[in-house]
Amino acid sequence: MARLATYGIAILFPLAVVGHGPCRGMTVADCQVNEGNIIHRYNFNAAICESQCKRSDHCQFWRVYQNESMQLPECLHLRTNYHQDCLSFAGPVDGNVDSCLETDFCSCSAYIGEECQYVGERLVGLEPPAGDVNSIADCQEWGRAVQSLGADFFYFSGVTEMAECQMFASIQSSCSAIGGPAAAPPMEECEEWILIQKRGQFGNPKDFFSSKLWEDYVTGFGDPAKEFWLGLDSISELTKVGIWELRVDLVDFEGTNYSAFYSEFQVKEEPLYRLSIAGFDTEISTVQDSLTWANEMAFSTSDNDNDLENDVNCAQQFLGAWWYTDCHASSLNGYNYNNGSLPELKPEFYGKGIVWVNEDKILDQDYYFSWPQAMMRIRRKL
Repeated sequence: MARLATYGIAILFPLAVVGHGPCRGMTVADCQVNEGNIIHRYNFNAAICESQCKRSDHCQFWRVYQNESMQLPECLHLRTNYHQDCLSFAGPVDGNVDSCLETDFCSCSAYIGEECQYVGERLVGLEPPAGDVNSIADCQEWGRAVQSLGADFFYFSGVTEMAECQMFASIQSSCSAIGGPAAAPPMEECEEWILIQKRGQFGNPKDFFSSKLWEDYVTGFGDPAKEFWLGLDSISELTKVGIWELRVDLVDFEGTNYSAFYSEFQVKEEPLYRLSIAGFDTEISTVQDSLTWANEMAFSTSDNDNDLENDVNCAQQFLGAWWYTDCHASSLNGYNYNNGSLPELKPEFYGKGIVWVNEDKILDQDYYFSWPQAMMRIRRKL
């Protein structure tokens, strides 16, 4: 126990031994990550943060934090385990003291947060007098003595001058951040698809995407469970190493699913975030190729015109933000008409919806067809 005591650690354990891994459900309080421990900061969600850490030669731990004032989560890739930067430690809640004292914490998944609190049924009347218990083992032993009276969990903190030993009948942590360690897994375990864009009918304004400006598209916006754009910075950071593939999934008004698959996808780094796209798979794709012709094009928004058209700003004219040429065969960030039969031959509707032209296969899915659902996902191949 001396090894843990040197960190001034607070530990929370159930009094009974449970058959889960010894470090399941760790929670951490009062962490201030040392700047020298940070390899990179990104605006990634937890799934991407973990995935990228696993693929890094230098990242040994990752964490994600987001509070109410932050539009996007902050992902940190760290050189060493976060607990080396923490003043207190609480957990795990599904193990026992003996097993976890022998565990290398860098191999344990974790929930972490700057302001973790514990909620549950505290049994103050069963706790020892302040100062009488000075170690994890002593606190656990006290808990076992009062276990028959309903104490199933204990919490020990050696962070303050006066050690605390608290008893609980039930307990759970309430944390605002999640994180975890990472060791490089086999490649077959790294093949998950990463969401970079999503459109649908979730109650947002119809111009939720088309009203956004350059900086919005650089940093990202929305909710992955609803309508979402990961951000050009993040997509570029993800795809700058390795070979990535893209799948585009579309759903029509009858609920029929369509997909386009590309074996090579990359968004180049700033300032223009050029698209590199190739390898449209004609065998498994069920929609026509409406993106390859944008290969090597810069990204354009209504306030940053980078298309090939001299007379107009394609993003402005077609109410979107995309890798426009002169101008497009697809524009998945367009105006959300949610209408598959917009009045034809009227320029106020032409090409301004959520567009992926598929008229080679289905005549009506043209520039007057605004898809009700669309999704873009990427996956690393090599």
